[in-house]
Amino acid sequence: MGMKKNAYWTVVVMLLLTLLGCKSTAARWQEQYDLGVRYLSNGEYEEAVIAFNAAIEIDPMQADAYLNLANAYIGMNDFDAAREILERGYELTQSEALKSKLEELDSGNIFDFWGNPRKRSCYDGSGNLKWYHIYKYDKKQAMSVTTYDASGNQTGYWDGYRYDEKGKMLYSTIFESDSGLVCGMCEFVYDEQGRIVRTNDFDLDGSSGGYHIHEYDEAGNHIHIYYHDREGELQSDTQYVFDGDRRIGYEQYGPEGALLHRVEYHFDEQGREIGEIGYGANGEVLWEQTSEH
Repeated sequence: MGMKKNAYWTVVVMLLLTLLGCKSTAARWQEQYDLGVRYLSNGEYEEAVIAFNAAIEIDPMQADAYLNLANAYIGMNDFDAAREILERGYELTQSEALKSKLEELDSGNIFDFWGNPRKRSCYDGSGNLKWYHIYKYDKKQAMSVTTYDASGNQTGYWDGYRYDEKGKMLYSTIFESDSGLVCGMCEFVYDEQGRIVRTNDFDLDGSSGGYHIHEYDEAGNHIHIYYHDREGELQSDTQYVFDGDRRIGYEQYGPEGALLHRVEYHFDEQGREIGEIGYGANGEVLWEQTSEH
């Protein structure tokens, strides 16, 4: 009887130690993972990489650690390292979140932890790459863009992004849709509600390229953009088209009110805009551009 009782308590102690050990492992994983998220949120990517790798060492079956380790690499624009860790994590966990992020990398349109674009690729209607852009950030603020052609040759560089003390963008780029080359910059003017009410366009030499007046409806939807040339003459009226709250395209009219063309946007499963088709006044296809291949 005594031997049976001792055996019983031995099993109980072993079970308790096992449970405590599992809890300790989970707690240690959570500590490293939370540390990694804090570093990632602060834009401290190298520190985030160390913390997420430590979390993976503790428990290699937690998909979130792989996903955010990939986000840390993306924050450093190291897309190859991001792919490698996503592939390793997916092989072990079969996580749909990791598979989705891998598909994002395959598309050539890569977003960071905050949803900012780190790489943008443009394809023609047949799925052939036309050009791509690589963006660098200071945490959440874009600082520069480098442009490349389809062969990977650098075609340009621009570091003129500027922000006010509240973090609102003051200057951004204008680029050619066919080549992806930066061809100018635009200055944003905001109202008291923080909405863009005017954009002033400039050529790269600083000369004026005209301006746009932005108009909103009572619900705050952005409904019109009136373009005036550098002489101040109205050239076009862009009217946005909505499906509920989502903007799905626009129609552009000339100064006399005649339809010039209309555009339909394409979206991915996450609701992000990935392309557009432009139609002429008679319905003929003028262009097709996509961010997917």
